[in-house]
Amino acid sequence: MIVLTNLRGEKEAINDELIERIEAGPQQAMVHLTSGVNYIFRESVAEIIRLCQLNQAEVHVIARHLYNQTRHVNTGADPGWPSPRPDGDLLPFGRRPGASGHATPPG
Repeated sequence: MIVLTNLRGEKEAINDELIERIEAGPQQAMVHLTSGVNYIFRESVAEIIRLCQLNQAEVHVIARHLYNQTRHVNTGADPGWPSPRPDGDLLPFGRRPGASGHATPPG
């Protein structure tokens, strides 16, 4: 989520992953979401793009941090958590590699 300022001066948080496009206006930017909803904000197009980039970078840093925590702490006993593979990578939700080396569902 990124926080932008509407024309009334109020802060609003929007999901930056739903932004389809941004149009520049004289003193504002119109944000078009994939849902078809449009918003007008005081920030410039460049500022909105910068905020989206910062948010995505933060998401990746947090994901990497959680990945590393899970990798070092997880024993694989809980099927709701990824299980370590011999090569040190993770498989989603406790699935084990099949004969071909590809993940297969449990059972």
